[in-house]
Amino acid sequence: REDEFLRECGAGAGKVIFLARGDVVGLDGPGGSVTARVVYPLPDSVPEPADGEEIDENAASLLLKLDYEGVTALMTADLGFPAEEAVLALAAGTEALRADILKAGHHGSKYSTSDEFLAAVQPRICVVQCGRNTFGHPTRETLEKLHANGIMVQRNDLDGAVMFDIKNGRISGSGTCGKTGWVTRL
Repeated sequence: REDEFLRECGAGAGKVIFLARGDVVGLDGPGGSVTARVVYPLPDSVPEPADGEEIDENAASLLLKLDYEGVTALMTADLGFPAEEAVLALAAGTEALRADILKAGHHGSKYSTSDEFLAAVQPRICVVQCGRNTFGHPTRETLEKLHANGIMVQRNDLDGAVMFDIKNGRISGSGTCGKTGWVTRL
């Protein structure tokens, strides 16, 4: 699959890094170092499609746990319920999914961000990355679930680019659409 991906995207082999569960990447930012740990997928864990079917690329999304100065964020990409179930099984009995900030799965689709997943992550803040769309993202069900769990919701379609400033365990944030800033202590 890696060769096929490289052919399709036109990138040279030295320009792309393939990651799988357990890999850790250090990223240097302007204020310090960020660690990105790959939580999912396992190498070769994405099911092969049946003849004539296409690969579910969403099921192959990287689930990354970022850590910056002790504040963690779980970046779910487009994972849906089946992949969330696989992740929950991998992390059973651990705090591996626990994060302060959650990026909602699949733009807040009704097929992601399950109750069980939220219980494992226990986020204080959830960012829903969506813009104008015809899919109804984020769905009312997902937003109600987040609010019922007391999770602060920030949405790109309403708040613009959601930005965080992390200092001494405090997260302050704002959007680019004029929404007032907020601060939370973790």
